[in-house]
Amino acid sequence: AMARTNAPHSANSQFFINVADNTRLDHTGTNDRGWGYAVFGQVIEGQEVVERISQMPTGRGGPFGRDVPKTQVVITSATLLDADTAEADATDAATGADDISGQNEEESEDETEPASDEDTPEAAANEQGAITLTSNAVTG
Repeated sequence: AMARTNAPHSANSQFFINVADNTRLDHTGTNDRGWGYAVFGQVIEGQEVVERISQMPTGRGGPFGRDVPKTQVVITSATLLDADTAEADATDAATGADDISGQNEEESEDETEPASDEDTPEAAANEQGAITLTSNAVTG
């Protein structure tokens, strides 16, 4: 969702990813506290990376004041999908229809390959083109 000040139309470049249903952020009216926050996307691959980032220690830092990750988190790529592609990818992710290589799960389990740096959630999200989040606390 887009971050903003108390002014209802002040959102510009900051955003946050909700890991819970925050109903207090929903639109409830046209007053300063009721405008809510604009949801503009959904993570369809790489949610495990989002969960790991949400568990990082936070504190005061920079211009943001509080709840800042103590280790910098950098989004290295994100892809805007059209509605049909996003819906299909979300359905595949929910049902486990395809893994990142395009093979089904049974075929993937039969193959044994040595683990590599590319066998990480971050690499999987990057191969899917959904969202890739990296920081030294998350990747190493």
